Amino acid sequence: MLRGPAFVYRQACPEVVCLKFTLLKQLPIDDWEGVIELDIKIMKTMEEKQYFS
Repeated sequence: MLRGPAFVYRQACPEVVCLKFTLLKQLPIDDWEGVIELDIKIMKTMEEKQYFS
């Protein structure tokens, strides 16, 4: 069911994936720009957790 980056997130950081899919439900299904922006935000969040925790 999960493809691409989402699959990597699931392996790396389960709570981030939960957040991602919660946010994805709020986007129109065809809003790919929104999905890409969300991916970028999530990657930044993951980096911050790694470097500053």
